[in-house]
Amino acid sequence: MVLILLACLALIGLILMCGRYVIYDNLTKRGANLLGHAIPANFNVAPTTNAPIIRLDSDTNQQELLNARWGLVPNWAKDLKIPPFFNARADNLKGNKVFWPSIHQRCIVPMSGFYEWAQDDKQPYYIHLESKELFYTAGIWNKWQPKEGEAINSFSIITTKPNKTLADIHHRMPVILQDECIEQWLNEPYDQVQDLVKPSTQPMAKYKVDPKQVNKASNNSIKCLAPVP
Repeated sequence: MVLILLACLALIGLILMCGRYVIYDNLTKRGANLLGHAIPANFNVAPTTNAPIIRLDSDTNQQELLNARWGLVPNWAKDLKIPPFFNARADNLKGNKVFWPSIHQRCIVPMSGFYEWAQDDKQPYYIHLESKELFYTAGIWNKWQPKEGEAINSFSIITTKPNKTLADIHHRMPVILQDECIEQWLNEPYDQVQDLVKPSTQPMAKYKVDPKQVNKASNNSIKCLAPVP
C-alpha cells in the first residue's frame, strides 16, 4: 500500500506544481537554521510528509516554527484517504471548499529550491534563486482533528503563473515572498495581501537533474541535486 501511494505521489508530482522541493543550507550542504532551530536537510520533500513551516503563534502573535504535513487536510475530511491537497492555485482560492476556509491561517514555507518537470518530455529541473539563498513561499495551514488521536497540522503551497525562468517548462510556480513582505503576509487581512500573490521577479536559475533520483519519493540525498547534461 505504501509503495502504491508513493507511486501515485510521484505521478502527481510530474503533473502539478509544485510537487517536490528542497530545504538545506547551500554553504554547509547540511540542514538549515530557522528561528533558532536546526532543521535536517531534505533533498526531496514530497507530499504527505512532514516539513517545517512558519506561522504566527495564536497566543503571542510571534512567528513560530512548526512541523506540518504537506497536503492540507480540510476540516470536513473524514480521514486521510483524501487526495493530498499540496498546491493551492492563487486564482482558485476564493470560495474553494478546500482552501478558502484556511485563507486567514497563512504561513510561509521555507525552501532552498524546488523541482519541476517539463511538460513536453517530463525531464525534471531544479529551480533556485541565483543567489542560492533560502527563500520563503506563501502558504496556508489548517489544524484537523480526527475522530481518534491527536490533531494534525497540515499546509498547502500557493502557486501562481510562472516567471520567465519557468515559463518554458511549466505553467505554474510557487508564490515566492520578498523577505520584507513576510510580516505582511502573516499579519494582514487577505484582501490587503493579494498583490503579493504574483510571479517572482527575483533572479532565478534552473538546471536538469536525474529523473532516476528525483522521481522516486524515497530518495533523499544530495544526489538529487546533481546536474545532468
